[in-house]
Amino acid sequence: MQPSSEDRDLELETLKAERIAPDHQARKRGILGIMLGYAGFVGVLYGTAVADDQSLGFVLGMPLLALMVGWCFEDARQRNDIIGRFLRLGLILCFAAAFPIYAFKSRGLAGFATLIQALLFAVLLWLCFSTTNFVAARIFQ
Repeated sequence: MQPSSEDRDLELETLKAERIAPDHQARKRGILGIMLGYAGFVGVLYGTAVADDQSLGFVLGMPLLALMVGWCFEDARQRNDIIGRFLRLGLILCFAAAFPIYAFKSRGLAGFATLIQALLFAVLLWLCFSTTNFVAARIFQ
């Protein structure tokens, strides 16, 4: 029996939706990968004494903040959640205090697991920065 034209249209729409549906998990992993690469890049800058100035640390930290806030927005999109105006401002002005609020708001008590994962990722960022800093300092000095 031949499928009706309505069935074919529905199947086409489903295939289209699957093809253009955003893969939030892949985007979030991509953001985390960029953060690791950026931490390595900043480690090399500090290891080569290009970035010894303390005020430059603030400037070099801004892209990392933008990536972290971007991760939160992508996570909210994945969960069909909205980050309110005040939480958005908090994430930008004081990420360390606002991220736990976002984690518990979006996940409930499962926010503890998210915070532990975030802390482990922060350690990984630090290790990446420190390793590239050490290697660059040994090579260029």
